[in-house]
Amino acid sequence: MSNYSPKVIAFCQAQQKFEGWYTPNQIVAGIPYPKGSVTFQANNPCAIKFSPWQTAPIPAGLGCLGRAATSPMGEYKNEQAGMDAGCEFLTDVITNQLIPFRNQAKLWGLKDSSELTIAQYFQIYAPSNADKNHPIQYGKFVADAIGVPVSTQIKNLLA
Repeated sequence: MSNYSPKVIAFCQAQQKFEGWYTPNQIVAGIPYPKGSVTFQANNPCAIKFSPWQTAPIPAGLGCLGRAATSPMGEYKNEQAGMDAGCEFLTDVITNQLIPFRNQAKLWGLKDSSELTIAQYFQIYAPSNADKNHPIQYGKFVADAIGVPVSTQIKNLLA
């Protein structure tokens, strides 16, 4: 992860906490995880959904092994590979390389996806109409964890 800014790394580590990274046999809020959480099983700390382009190595893709057997997210060879993929994904959004984020930014009147705020990023990354997501809570959790307001533009994470 040394190729990524400290703020990008901290952002992705906060995502890992929010997504629920539970090791095998951990019990959280009375719920047992005999095999660990889905994110743990897939080595996907940021819960990135699988897409075929992700199977190319970083930086062209995310180094994904394929779709996880137990969820729609990608699976990585280990936790570090999954964390690197999360950092690369965020960096790709900041550098305006991911079409869905670029297109939504333009629809919102922004120059490009680097101008998205943390709150806007999570409206796209984890929309409320999919997978029981809570983008407002997600954005606030991550922003609080890295010590910035949710109104911070993601391009400031590269500084």
